[in-house]
Amino acid sequence: MSVKFAQVQKSSGLDVAAKAMIVPVGGSKIIKVFGASGLSLFDDRGILEIKKLDTNEAIMDKLVGLALASGANPTGDSFAVQLKMAVDIGLQLVGQPQFFKITGKTLGGKKGTTVRVAKTQKSKAEESLQVVVLKPRRLSLSIRPVQVSNNKGGWVYHCERYYDAKALLARTNDVWTPQANIVFTLASSDPAPLDDQEAIAKALGSSSPNPMVPPIIEFDDFKGMFQKIREKEKSKADFTIFMVHRITHGGEGNPAYGVTNQKGAFALVSDDGRAEDMETISHEIGHYLGTLTKGSLYGDNNSSEELLMCSGEANGTKVPFQDVITYFNTNYN
Repeated sequence: MSVKFAQVQKSSGLDVAAKAMIVPVGGSKIIKVFGASGLSLFDDRGILEIKKLDTNEAIMDKLVGLALASGANPTGDSFAVQLKMAVDIGLQLVGQPQFFKITGKTLGGKKGTTVRVAKTQKSKAEESLQVVVLKPRRLSLSIRPVQVSNNKGGWVYHCERYYDAKALLARTNDVWTPQANIVFTLASSDPAPLDDQEAIAKALGSSSPNPMVPPIIEFDDFKGMFQKIREKEKSKADFTIFMVHRITHGGEGNPAYGVTNQKGAFALVSDDGRAEDMETISHEIGHYLGTLTKGSLYGDNNSSEELLMCSGEANGTKVPFQDVITYFNTNYN
């Protein structure tokens, strides 16, 4: 059986196709290797600590232990999610893989190090893996519910579904931190009043002195208003998400889950776009970070449904390794 690398968890920082992975400095990743019976992993530059985990049970105990240490309530939904994760990992034991814990001891530059799968340090490699150790790149994110005036002159939220900003932040970090060691902190979750009545009337083609913002916002008509709100933020974030009920873009009939203004560093995300099975916020952040690529990579990519930037409803999460070390996090020195 040929040697093959595989993820223990989805979007964990191992890019199987590229035979490469990122590891945070001072942090660890667990991977599995098929066809590695009688073989070991060797780091050519000594910037990693590699430990073979002796038994499948040890892997399960370790991961469940980490889940419990995270503060999950044993009687709550979060504990059920962690147990499901343990069951999913158990299913991955088929094929008798070997498990390895890889820890980043020190930085090693853009090329990182080569991890060879071989019988001994001097033996010919059966397979190899490029590993780059990264320091965290820290960015701030605001997640702000949009407020609009109702027909009684009061303020109401434009979005109709309750959401927890901290939970959305955690979901975003679940995508970006393991794959790119980009760590987002919450700058603000304050409401964002849409209160420029003159601009609203102009956007709607209305002569009313008190126009009502419709439940579906056309992005191109309202983006100037959101840009001004963004510019007046007291706690200025690197990127701002405005939460609304529904969005269209460019007069398209079908509502969009999210739309980003790259230069303005903000996005609108709809109620549907933050459903539990959606990664719209992470996707829109990809558009923002894509300004670093001069638009060459981070438009909507239709080539693979596993990619975070795949368009439509595929809802992938993968950020390719080469994109990470070339554009998104160059903290490898």
